Amino acid sequence: MKKEKIAVIGLGDMGAVLASTLLKADYEVKVWNRTPEKAKALIEAGAILANHVKEAVNASDIVIVCLTNYEAGRKLLQTDEIAKVMHGKLLIELSTGTPKDARDNEAWTRKNGIGYIDGAILATPSQMGRPETPIFVSGAKADFERSEEVIKALGGSVQFMGEDAGAAATWDFGFLSCMFGAMLGFFMGLRFSRQREFLRNSSGACFCKLHRHWVK
Repeated sequence: MKKEKIAVIGLGDMGAVLASTLLKADYEVKVWNRTPEKAKALIEAGAILANHVKEAVNASDIVIVCLTNYEAGRKLLQTDEIAKVMHGKLLIELSTGTPKDARDNEAWTRKNGIGYIDGAILATPSQMGRPETPIFVSGAKADFERSEEVIKALGGSVQFMGEDAGAAATWDFGFLSCMFGAMLGFFMGLRFSRQREFLRNSSGACFCKLHRHWVK
């Protein structure tokens, strides 16, 4: 089966790695960034630099957006000119945003005959492309099935969270709240233990260890 042609919009720390990972998976990748110089290494690796967002979109089957936020993507894509060339294509949004951002994006894509998948990456750039790398995604099941192979090239542990476009962002917020809440609680407890000696066992030795140093 012929692989889909991919456009990657945004070449920040994560966007550049997404493009590089897709190139390694033998996809034809067209890239666009406001600062073209950031594409130099990708061009050397086989990517094609587009001079305009419209050019990148027009030459691709699937458009992946990874920018600072959804608003940046909306300013680039949600125009009549871009909507015409995106008709029938699929947009995968991997920027950071809220469930409402995702649903608003989906409403625009549906209005213009564009497929839509919203995603949340639960990894750092250095972890991309691994079988265990987790990515939450949500959107129409047919759009997920169309994009599944591409997304799994970016992170093998893809979790489809449902057809509500905002589901991936909702799960992402919940996961991060639990993780950072637990981390904050741990460090607060550690601080208390250092000051008040709350974490001492019956022999008087502290059993809480951090970075190979025993708390005294």
